[in-house]
Amino acid sequence: MLAQASLEFITLVCLLGMLFAVTAIYSSSYLASLAKMKVREKFQELSDRIAFEINLAAKAGDGYAREFFVPSSVEGVRNFSVEVGNYEVRVKWDGESVTSTILVKDVQGIVHKGRNVVMNAGGVIHVG
Repeated sequence: MLAQASLEFITLVCLLGMLFAVTAIYSSSYLASLAKMKVREKFQELSDRIAFEINLAAKAGDGYAREFFVPSSVEGVRNFSVEVGNYEVRVKWDGESVTSTILVKDVQGIVHKGRNVVMNAGGVIHVG
């Protein structure tokens, strides 16, 4: 009788261990995907902010100039690039990218990490 009870206890402990392992694996993959979504969301915010600055310059007209900043890292990701042109701002990092729409097809200059100035000179948008 005692041997049967210990066998049932061991079986119960094994089942609980397997349940815990499955839960831990599922939770870790869920947390990893959440972290990835957060990074994507932050890069989308950056792309939208750059697009906002360019669109503001396009709408304001000739003589407009404004300073804006691009962080050197986003959620710990330092290796990213910003491309502007063909009616969009595209931010790329680790094989992924996000885009935001802008009002002008061509923008002169390159968006850098750190301080940037966007200006409208005779209807041509310059950044850098």
